[in-house]
Amino acid sequence: MELSRFASQIDKGESIRIFPLSNWTELDDWLYLYTGGIRIAPLYFAKEREAVIRDGSIVLIYSQHQLSFDEKSLKLKWRLRSLGCVPSTGAIRSDADSVQKIIEEMISFRRSFSHTAPHLHLLGFGNFARRRRYQ
Repeated sequence: MELSRFASQIDKGESIRIFPLSNWTELDDWLYLYTGGIRIAPLYFAKEREAVIRDGSIVLIYSQHQLSFDEKSLKLKWRLRSLGCVPSTGAIRSDADSVQKIIEEMISFRRSFSHTAPHLHLLGFGNFARRRRYQ
């Protein structure tokens, strides 16, 4: 890697930090996982599960004790887009139960596919660039 792109001068004994993943989009993450065949935690995949709608967000519940007195649990088909603290991590309604379906879902969201979209056909997602022009 050519460091001159990142720092004009690095003195002896100094160091620099480079974070190549900081510019990745959510779609970039899923494409990397897909091409690498990396195993994924099941909560990332859509499945019918117990949840509650709280302040407009789908929230995973493990037990009825987590419900407020006026809440009811629902069986919904959903998945998490990120894993974190359960009370603050909202889910999305989804049918995407595989990495390929999540990627297709991400494309359909029309978000965060700036430089990766033209190359999706190489990964088996059809001619996405051509389809997109006609939408």
